[in-house]
Amino acid sequence: MTMEVKRSRPTLQDIADRVGITKMTVSRYMRNPDSVAQATRDKIAQVVEELGYIHNRRLQCCRSHQVKRLVFYCHRCQTKYFLASRKVLSM
Repeated sequence: MTMEVKRSRPTLQDIADRVGITKMTVSRYMRNPDSVAQATRDKIAQVVEELGYIHNRRLQCCRSHQVKRLVFYCHRCQTKYFLASRKVLSM
């Protein structure tokens, strides 16, 4: 009896294997599609759609150390100013 481990989401490697290219080429396509030949872009786009791949920009920012967050400390966090600021900053 073989047990199959099922991943929850397709990966860049899954796309690369299906298209027959390297994972780096798929990554480059995700970051800047114009840097990949048109024929390759079309194949990648088709496989991305077939597999239902969702590009996670939040994860990409973390890996590239470009997280754009602002953290601040508020002594009295229940003031109207703080609540309004938090609402605006979280958008």
